[in-house]
Amino acid sequence: MPHSVLVRLSHQPDGPISWTRFDSHSALLENEVQTALSPIPTVNRAVVVLIPSTDMVLTSVDIPSKQWQRVVQAVPYALEEQLAQDIDNLHFALGKRDAMGNIAVAIIAHEQ
Repeated sequence: MPHSVLVRLSHQPDGPISWTRFDSHSALLENEVQTALSPIPTVNRAVVVLIPSTDMVLTSVDIPSKQWQRVVQAVPYALEEQLAQDIDNLHFALGKRDAMGNIAVAIIAHEQ
């Protein structure tokens, strides 16, 4: 079974990046490595990225459409007025709908 890679980003966009490999039983296979992003072994591996919570916005939004592709397209525009940056410079990660129909959204700058 392929191993997974856990990547931890720094608070600074050009700061060090830490990564380690682990298996499905959470057994650490390598010690944490401080490195640039390019040599991280991601081929045929699940990659989990940890982002500093101070660098992201967590919110939710109600998009009435049931078609997921339309929801994905609508979320940035539905939140645009609440954000200080241009939505073209941001990455939106969508979660599942809650019991009230709101969709969880995590937002982070592309720069980060």
